[in-house]
Amino acid sequence: MKRISKGVQYMLLSTICFALIGLIVKLLVHIPPAEIIFLDSLVALTISCFMIGYQKMCLWGNHRRILLLRGLSAGLGVTLFFITLVRLPLSAANVLQNTSPIFTAILGIFMLKEWISLRRWFFFILTFIGVGLTYMTDFSITNQSAYLVLLGLISALLMGISNNFNAKMKSGEHPLVIFSYSTFCTVLITGCICLYAFVPLTIYDFLLLLAMGTLTFIAQYLAIKAFQNAPVAHVSAISYLGIPYALIIDLLLGERIHWISYVGMCLVVLGVILNLFYGYSKRVGA
Repeated sequence: MKRISKGVQYMLLSTICFALIGLIVKLLVHIPPAEIIFLDSLVALTISCFMIGYQKMCLWGNHRRILLLRGLSAGLGVTLFFITLVRLPLSAANVLQNTSPIFTAILGIFMLKEWISLRRWFFFILTFIGVGLTYMTDFSITNQSAYLVLLGLISALLMGISNNFNAKMKSGEHPLVIFSYSTFCTVLITGCICLYAFVPLTIYDFLLLLAMGTLTFIAQYLAIKAFQNAPVAHVSAISYLGIPYALIIDLLLGERIHWISYVGMCLVVLGVILNLFYGYSKRVGA
């Protein structure tokens, strides 16, 4: 059996952490989305800065312009994603967010000169069809406003830009430095919003947000490492596994899932497996 690459391993663990984050968000629906993101990012930023100080690294990094652009795109993307996460079923929000690998792969052609074979495009289309089936059924049930779809797609586009900036820096920046920029930008963006709406926290809320911030740090750190250790189009496909995770959590929370959503989930998983298998076969044959 072929050994799974480090980039894929990092992304698999990252998707699990993101699924747990989604579960915690659903337990905090009584708190405004901006406040959740602000406190979550503040915890993650604190952990990141502590780790940077402990390892005696330079906080500012070497590619400051790219780091700032990456931080702004990731910060805005995460903020919009959390808004959809609070107001849509977890699986529906994740389906929207998981269009980001399509944007990542397409933008990678222009930003990184990483070309995608026709066979890979077919696998992406297959996965995207699965995304569409899962999303359409959930959306029709919840009857959400169209602007949430737009927010979700803009979030996915911004995360696609962020992912390409990760790959563009490769090993030139430490993941902790990259993560610190994005969380700092997120804290600034959501902190301004929190000035107008802030809900006092209970001890239970505080503990959940503390756990969420820790998971955010781990998930983002692993995602950055993944994009630094494998081709963008290859690693981004793994993030589609967040959809089956989200469907399972929706079932645990009592959400009614249409049977077509299960068909979509199977297509998503099939597309990911084919994408991975073809990637390994191509490398072995090269």
